[in-house]
Amino acid sequence: MAKNFLLQHNFGFDINKKVDAEDTGNDWLKLGSGIKGMEIDNNEESEEFYYYDGGGNAESAVTGQQKSFEFECDRDYNDPAQNYIFNTLAHTIGPERDVAIRVTYPDGTKLIGPGTVTDIKEPSGEANKRGECGFTLKFAGKPKITAGSAVGV
Repeated sequence: MAKNFLLQHNFGFDINKKVDAEDTGNDWLKLGSGIKGMEIDNNEESEEFYYYDGGGNAESAVTGQQKSFEFECDRDYNDPAQNYIFNTLAHTIGPERDVAIRVTYPDGTKLIGPGTVTDIKEPSGEANKRGECGFTLKFAGKPKITAGSAVGV
């Protein structure tokens, strides 16, 4: 059986100004225009435990995590999602940075929940280059997970 490529462009990323937004709403801002790259990080915290019966070797337990998605992009001044991030959120702190985040994996699995836009890097660079910028989406707590299907990936 042939394996399909897990193409990164098959991910879907959306934010909503309403922190408690429902998946069915039509007021989500789609992220995509100008996005060049994305990195997923679980930001895991773990603890090691050493026991006498382990011969001095450790056992590990993950004690916490915060799922985050870091984006590298070129600035698109016609994109509503980028405009909200770079024209509004970049000039705020605290709860004003909070949004709802929706991530759709290529197999259809969805993560939805409240979060924050952090590490906003406004466009900068050389005169003959596009305005390189970036930001990170971080879930606040564990997102709601809806399983997808691997069919057609």
